[in-house]
Amino acid sequence: MPSNRETWGLVVNESLSFSLPVVVSDQVGAGADLVIPDENGHIFPAGEIPALADQISKLLGLSEQDREKMGESHIL
Repeated sequence: MPSNRETWGLVVNESLSFSLPVVVSDQVGAGADLVIPDENGHIFPAGEIPALADQISKLLGLSEQDREKMGESHIL
């Protein structure tokens, strides 16, 4: 969720409830409460496209098994 400003971002809850790892900007309210960096997702500085691309690349570079394991690590 690469939002420049998002009070919460329910899609983060939804993604985590389906055991999917997430990538959110630091302006997504749910990120601070739900995302554990390098455990169930990644947080990047809003507006920093190279940082967003880097975080997405990190997820894509993982094996499917590692992505599933990462997605299963949530606090909901």
